Formats: sequence, structure tokens, C-alpha cells
Amino acid sequence: MMEISARFGRLIGIYPPVASAERMQLTAAEVYQGVQAHQAYIADSRIPPLDMSARILPPRIDLRHTMLNDASFRNSEMRSADLTGADLTNANFERAILIGARLAKTNCSGATFTDAVLRGADLTDCKSLQTAQLAGSDVTGAKLPGPVASFEMLKTLADAGAQTISMLAACAHGG
Repeated sequence: MMEISARFGRLIGIYPPVASAERMQLTAAEVYQGVQAHQAYIADSRIPPLDMSARILPPRIDLRHTMLNDASFRNSEMRSADLTGADLTNANFERAILIGARLAKTNCSGATFTDAVLRGADLTDCKSLQTAQLAGSDVTGAKLPGPVASFEMLKTLADAGAQTISMLAACAHGG
């Protein structure tokens, strides 16, 4: 198993967090070391998953085809990050800044993007991405997968709401 310093352990959340409400700037080397440590979590679930919450990753960081399942990037800034083909199963991107990020062909099963900023991001061909996973997110100018882009789920909910209102009106009128 790889040696993890106390400083780096704080960076990725293994040790107690740094006492600061501000985001911590990371170097590319620190990010890649964290991703490497996360592979140990995948092999042995007794090791905590990667936690890069409230971190600023270098712009255009290359995380293509990485396994980031169960990782947390909550409140992180990942501008123009390349996550193409990554496994993001159950990853947490709540309130993350992913402006211009590439998430094409990622596995987003169970991933959370609640209140994230995904302006101009590329999410084409994301597997298992549901509209609800993007609740409250800013997707202005983002390339979304077909079912999400057409907001079919919202149309279904709107139709269901209209039917409910019609049934309530019919009940009120008939009785």
C-alpha cells in the first residue's frame, strides 16, 4: 500500500480536514496522487474513498478514463476538467464548479450534481444520467444527453400534474 503523508491525507480527506472554509488549491501532482490512492479504495473498501471536497483542481486537469466511483468533489472547482470516459458511479459533485468540463461517455449512475455549475460542459453520451441528478444545476450552454436535454421526465411530471388537477376539479365539480 502506498505511503500517504499527513499533509496529503488532509488534502484528500483521509485525515482531519484543514480548518478553513475556503477552497484549497491543489497541484496536478496532488490530484494524481489522490486518484492513485483512490485505486486502493477500489481494491479494498476498508480504505476511505477519495474526498476532494472544497478543493480547487488545476484548470484542464486530465482525469480521462479514471475510476472515481464514490469519490467526493463537493464544493470543488474543476474548470475545464477532462473526465471523458471516467467511472463516476455514486460520485458527489454537489455545488461543484464544472464550467467547460468534459464528461462525455462517463458512467454517471448514482452521481450527484445537485446545485452544480455545469455551464458549457459536455455531458454527451453520459451513461445513466437522469434529470433529477442535475436538480438546481446551472446547465446553460451545456451539451446534455438526449433524454436529459429533452427533459422528458419533466414533461411526464407536468402531464401527471395536469391529470391530478383535472381529477381534483372533476371531484369538486361532481360532489
